[in-house]
Amino acid sequence: MKCCRLLFLILPFSVFSQAWEDHELIDQAQVSVAFLDVQTGQTKLAIHEDKVLNPASTIKLLTCLTMLDEYGESYQFETRLLYDGELEKDGTLKGNLIVQGTGDPSLGSSRYGKKNSTEAFLNSCVAYAQKAGITCIDGNIIIDASAFGSDCVPHSWPYNDLGNYYAAGAWAININENSYKLNFHRKGKSISNMTYEPSIPYVYFTNELELGPPDSGDQAYIFCSPYQNHAYIRGSIPRGNGIFSIRGSMPNAPLFLGVSLQKKLAERGISSQKVEVEMVQKKKGKLIHVHKGIPLGKMVTSALQKSINLYCEAFLLKLGNGNRAKGIDFITNSLKDKNILSSSYDFQMSDGSGLSQRNYISAMTQAKFLRYHALNNKKINQFLARNGYDGTLKNKFTSSSLKGKIYGKSGSMGNVRAYTGILETKRGSKLSFSIMVNNYMENYRKIDRHIERLLIQATSL
Repeated sequence: MKCCRLLFLILPFSVFSQAWEDHELIDQAQVSVAFLDVQTGQTKLAIHEDKVLNPASTIKLLTCLTMLDEYGESYQFETRLLYDGELEKDGTLKGNLIVQGTGDPSLGSSRYGKKNSTEAFLNSCVAYAQKAGITCIDGNIIIDASAFGSDCVPHSWPYNDLGNYYAAGAWAININENSYKLNFHRKGKSISNMTYEPSIPYVYFTNELELGPPDSGDQAYIFCSPYQNHAYIRGSIPRGNGIFSIRGSMPNAPLFLGVSLQKKLAERGISSQKVEVEMVQKKKGKLIHVHKGIPLGKMVTSALQKSINLYCEAFLLKLGNGNRAKGIDFITNSLKDKNILSSSYDFQMSDGSGLSQRNYISAMTQAKFLRYHALNNKKINQFLARNGYDGTLKNKFTSSSLKGKIYGKSGSMGNVRAYTGILETKRGSKLSFSIMVNNYMENYRKIDRHIERLLIQATSL
């Protein structure tokens, strides 16, 4: 192996690329590689560049940058507070209090500080209801999620992912990134207690977890599809003492928001009848307040650097006016309009985040797409992760010659490693690139090291 590594360093690049592809680590795998000069568009390196493979999370680039291109980085989702019926002089609302969403995936996310937390949003709703003069609701709390409907997860997502935080559904009303935390209180070889936060009163859990070796890590899965109220926890967590936490996805985030708001109103002495979630018909009423979400630019940065699936699914639905298939058509047509995609047969998209195993794209299409955005958005690097410094690339490709030279996105799932980004060469030029390796049989760390050797060599192009 040491001889092979030395050989890689001295071979001419055309010979090197052939040796890289034929290496025993990936000679039985499927590979697609493309490097383009950002300024000229010249192809600097291509290995099966038109082969369509699974890009995993690198497909987030298409969703996020198309969304950014369409709406602009200052765009903010809106969540509206309304009421219908009549508000009497004594403050009794003879009607319903309505929270109406447009798909904001950052609503109530503490990722952006306490002022944007779920608690802060609930308090805001109560304060504005009181300011409007409401002291009692002789009606219901209605959560209007009709803008996106009830089809909250792509149909091709694996069942064993659905209950876990990274597979959270996307509704027109999202809250706390549609996730919750399960805390397992461990004592030696047993779990003494299980608590969860925030409390989800309509869901109950059956804990079937086992305790693995102390260094076994998180091998736990939550099985719970959207709209179910019974979750099973299976797999294992490491034995030991203290709390071990995992995160799950809310099976019905709009309902959770409604129940939480009703409780918060009751704490302030404002009673109501029941909570209803509307998924079909948009509600009308008198506007009380418009809540502005986190600017799109910041959300795109979070989605790409932290690889947040929920944000990308919300963006895809937004691009399709609440319809996932239309969102995919929007991105496909955008690729064709920009002469990035010559045929729809070269591209298949099933979700906006890359969790689906039915996404297919070629390295050349990915490289062309990123080149287009690098040319048309001088601030593109601020949205991407930088290798050796931040995001999902913080611990990737950190050799001294490569560290900090890549801005991009990583992608991984079972037997899939993918990297798409912008590489700075030794001469100061920039290359847009995509590297995908599917169906490999070796340890993924070995595949990453093999990809790193290709990237180091590419800095000389």
